[in-house]
Amino acid sequence: MSASRIAAQIVNCSLTLSEDSLDDDATVFVVKVRAREVVNMLIGPSQNREDDNKVLKLFFSKNGKIVICGGSTASVVSKYLNKSMRVVQNSGNEEVPDMASIEGVNYVIEGIITCTFID
Repeated sequence: MSASRIAAQIVNCSLTLSEDSLDDDATVFVVKVRAREVVNMLIGPSQNREDDNKVLKLFFSKNGKIVICGGSTASVVSKYLNKSMRVVQNSGNEEVPDMASIEGVNYVIEGIITCTFID
């Protein structure tokens, strides 16, 4: 059951117990706890192109989800993995461009524009 559904049921029970009177405040706070996930994010290609294979070999040896940020970086990763990159149509909006996909990568997003939305 979702956290919002649990909260709604608690509020409904509270209303029933108070005979639908909202004279007394009731606050419901529900927290969903889930297991931690490891995310590996690559932003920007190597400063030296000669290091691409070494950097990507290390990057892809790590456990966890893989996120690639930026078109240039995605092109380098696509070449390294020998997999084509495809645009995911209608995955963006007016502020953020469409995502892409590369087999073996969880998310391929635009770089600096998307990262500015991360707090």
